[in-house]
Amino acid sequence: MNRTLTETETTALLTEQLYGHLGCTMDDGRVYIVPMTFAYRDNALYSFTYTGQKIEMLRRHPAACFQTEQFLREGTWDSVIVWGRYEEIPEAEHMQAIEILTERLQREEGRATSALYNELLPKKKDLSNGRERVFFRIHIEEKTGLRVQND
Repeated sequence: MNRTLTETETTALLTEQLYGHLGCTMDDGRVYIVPMTFAYRDNALYSFTYTGQKIEMLRRHPAACFQTEQFLREGTWDSVIVWGRYEEIPEAEHMQAIEILTERLQREEGRATSALYNELLPKKKDLSNGRERVFFRIHIEEKTGLRVQND
């Protein structure tokens, strides 16, 4: 039996999750979906990446869609879908974005999050292949959640 998540459950899922999938639109109308590490705060999703195809698309078409999920047990999961607008975070606000992302990463354990954390810090070695690091947020305009339960 499926049911719609409450606002509290939807917000909790966004707060608890670290990974999701970002959808953006290509010039020809096709949808491009990529995995994304994120932190949720103040009705926005915060993230960072390096310049490339995804950033170029979002700069031209700032409408974005995002999805994350949590598997609860076999046949049961919660999923949230968000629609919003892409905004690059100005350099003057980069430290605030780093703090938001760092705070979220510190709640996780493991090598994958340590590597992500290291990417946030000033570079000792440039791993970006010369691409510019971009901090951004998706301002949430609408969101919905669903619990799927196949018992």
